[in-house]
Amino acid sequence: MEKTLIARTSVRENIRLSETPSYPIFKELYEKQKRAIWFPEELNIQQDALDYHALSADEKELFDTAVGYFCSSELLVQNVLVNSFFPLLSDPHAKMSFSTQLFMENIHSDFFEIVLQSFNMDREKIYGVAFNDPFLRKKQDLIVEEIDKISYGRIDPDTLQGKKDVLRAILLNNIVMEGIFFYSTFAHFFALKDMGKMGNVVSGVELTLIDESLHLQNGIEAILIMLEETPEIAEDSVYVEDIRSVILKGAGLEID
Repeated sequence: MEKTLIARTSVRENIRLSETPSYPIFKELYEKQKRAIWFPEELNIQQDALDYHALSADEKELFDTAVGYFCSSELLVQNVLVNSFFPLLSDPHAKMSFSTQLFMENIHSDFFEIVLQSFNMDREKIYGVAFNDPFLRKKQDLIVEEIDKISYGRIDPDTLQGKKDVLRAILLNNIVMEGIFFYSTFAHFFALKDMGKMGNVVSGVELTLIDESLHLQNGIEAILIMLEETPEIAEDSVYVEDIRSVILKGAGLEID
């Protein structure tokens, strides 16, 4: 059977690394992610405590909302990865690249948790942001409802529909959530930095942005490979239009 990026495999398979990998881009992306690894403890964000308590009411709401959105959304990214397409990656280098992404999502969750603790923020309020803010709730609902339709236990990767479901999951996770929703939320932090505030926290956000750029590339490359290996996906005009509508819906929610 011809090798494909997405397939149902035994745990005995794909346990040998080759000097000539089937998908060299994922070896490259793994190496880039490995070189970018950082830890929240390296940042002295406690120095920003005076800045935080001196923020205006509007600035504090902006900061708290952004921190709250990431607190739960970084964990959501992990759930989507694990519950949808990660178990169906057939290539060891692809698994290494995406599992490094999973590790860095832990680092990001840890970072925002440390921010929450350092500034004595209201835990219930912060973790409730993505559920209680009507706009952020719509953004998370888009991801959750779509992924719950296609969680990995119901995906058969050996069928055309299964591959379509996996592509959709990767697109929602790495492109819509990380590439649209996360990028615009980073801008909240950068606005504060432009005003000379919260500089050490924003240093962590800048490191997070580097990681997310690599995660975005993980998703783009996976989708391009799937389309090359299974061109029938792009020949389904109804499916293509559905994918287009999901991207536009995500962008529309962000504009709102």
